[in-house]
Amino acid sequence: MRPYEKQILEKRLKEFQYEVIPNELLPFLPCLIPEDKEEIKANQTNHGAIRATEVLVDRLKRRHEGFQNFVQALRKCGSEHTALLLDPNYDYRGKGIKTRVERQTTTSSQVRVRHA
Repeated sequence: MRPYEKQILEKRLKEFQYEVIPNELLPFLPCLIPEDKEEIKANQTNHGAIRATEVLVDRLKRRHEGFQNFVQALRKCGSEHTALLLDPNYDYRGKGIKTRVERQTTTSSQVRVRHA
């Protein structure tokens, strides 16, 4: 995970930790290893969803694709508002984060010019 993605998660955790149900997201988080998923499930069962969300975020920060997987999982589980809170510019169709300049470059490179 990139440093700025970790910062976003740390900064926004208090804003979304009451909205997330980690057990619902786990099937959509391929970046997590089975031991991570097991610990998150145990925390949700024994301590509740808020504590499990803290563990989930901690484990996601250790994974290269953690942020992207998390945003996609939130969208797949119907938590679009939380996904937008974390990353309003994320292209959840699997193409990653694109800045306005990158989007404009992609669009302009797709335009074909006809020469007479």
